[in-house]
Amino acid sequence: MLRATPANTEIVLVRIDAVPKREWAQDAAVIHDASNHVGALSYLSDPLPRTDEVREALNRGQSVWTLARRGATREFLQGLESLAGVVWARIRPDTALPPLGAAAASAVHIRGWDDGA
Repeated sequence: MLRATPANTEIVLVRIDAVPKREWAQDAAVIHDASNHVGALSYLSDPLPRTDEVREALNRGQSVWTLARRGATREFLQGLESLAGVVWARIRPDTALPPLGAAAASAVHIRGWDDGA
């Protein structure tokens, strides 16, 4: 899957579900070695937890940013913020990541809005 990716593509691997950090680091290294990708390949060190709240929100077409930030859902959203920070730093290294909106300020995701984009 990653072999045909252009060398100027930066890849960030994200694991969803609980797995020990050491095991995830080993898995990411194996994926990197097997990919033969010559560009940058890194990984988010903390796996994102799988949560019923996130799954149910996505099934309803609701933005995960509208969910209450507690427990595993909070960890999931913090992981997304970390990922956003990694991507932002690569795209705009001279500016700080703008603060993400509060749950109350988030818009509802409309299923199919960006299908085919």
